[in-house]
Amino acid sequence: MTLNLTSFSLYAAIFTIYALKCFGITGSYSFGIILFILFNCVLFKSNVFNYNKFILSLVFVLLFIVVHSFIGVKISDVSFDYVRFLTHYIGFLFIVVFLYLTGSHGNRIIFALNNCLVLFFYSMPIILIVAKFNIMPMHLFDVNYSKPMFPFQEPSHYFNFLTLCSIVYFKNNGWVLPLLLYPISLYLYPSATGLFGFILLLCAIALNSRVKYGLLLFIIPCLLLIFILMFNLLGSYYTDRLFFWSTNNLSALVYLQGFESAMLGFIESYGVGVGLGQMSSIVKQTETAEIILSITNNIYFNVFSGSFVLSQLVTEFGLLGIAFILLILLLVSRSRDAIRSRDPKVWMPPIFILSSFIELFVRGYGFFTPIMLLCYLGVFLSISKRRKLILT
Repeated sequence: MTLNLTSFSLYAAIFTIYALKCFGITGSYSFGIILFILFNCVLFKSNVFNYNKFILSLVFVLLFIVVHSFIGVKISDVSFDYVRFLTHYIGFLFIVVFLYLTGSHGNRIIFALNNCLVLFFYSMPIILIVAKFNIMPMHLFDVNYSKPMFPFQEPSHYFNFLTLCSIVYFKNNGWVLPLLLYPISLYLYPSATGLFGFILLLCAIALNSRVKYGLLLFIIPCLLLIFILMFNLLGSYYTDRLFFWSTNNLSALVYLQGFESAMLGFIESYGVGVGLGQMSSIVKQTETAEIILSITNNIYFNVFSGSFVLSQLVTEFGLLGIAFILLILLLVSRSRDAIRSRDPKVWMPPIFILSSFIELFVRGYGFFTPIMLLCYLGVFLSISKRRKLILT
């Protein structure tokens, strides 16, 4: 790993995003987009814009979002949340700028991210030790989380990012340390999200294998061993979260609420979606939300994010959200040769997409997290390369 100013700047930017969230600054994920864009603007001082093409694309995307959201709100008859729409709207504006700037220097940003994420992997044991021994007590910062892992707000945030960093480290330096650190982390901080992340890590290792049936030969025995150990040691923790029927576990209920919101929003908007930032109106209509209210003294949970990104995509964008998910699955299904490559600019885009599966399908925090930004980047670079538009 060659650590340079570019890689360290990215490391500092991502660390800051998570730390702001951990300190209770809830808009930090949106703020993170600004950090990424500032990083791009400083790094790439040359004139990278084709202004006419860029402005045309930006106007089209932003106009489409306005029209789509207006139609979705009218069809589904939800109350329009102007503040939420505006903040998300600005977020999508920043995403377009971020992708355009990054795409203009795709290979340079790929190598910088590669080094940055390897550096983060080396930081994870330190984060684990600091959290376990309470070296940085979060109550000093006027936040009250049950299991904070600075700079992460909770273990699921840690495992989301650990999955990406472990896969990138594995591609650079081998699988021994990731397969050592991940189970230790799961033992110290049990997490259903982390368990899914570990499965993704095993899938990446298997996809990288050149053995014809390496995927099944490697993953099935490992999964059996993991599940036997985890359920023997911490059975009730996982069964409460993985078996949804007749449960009062908040994690399971919030997940069910996300699925119910997606179905209800899709039906009420006739597949259009209820509009950008308008998810909360649908979530509050779900039966699961009523159950959550009854056991939490009238407190709503995850009404703006749905608890995983698929829920928010389908609720707010309907068929377009489903199309985006199908595109992601298609890109991953065709990515084995790319993942087996030794060239980071070839294997990193599909790894970005694969690593986002936790936030997409299991436990996510909205459209603008670092993981989702890298997912959009992976999709953008993958499509651009297939169309031979990229990149120097």
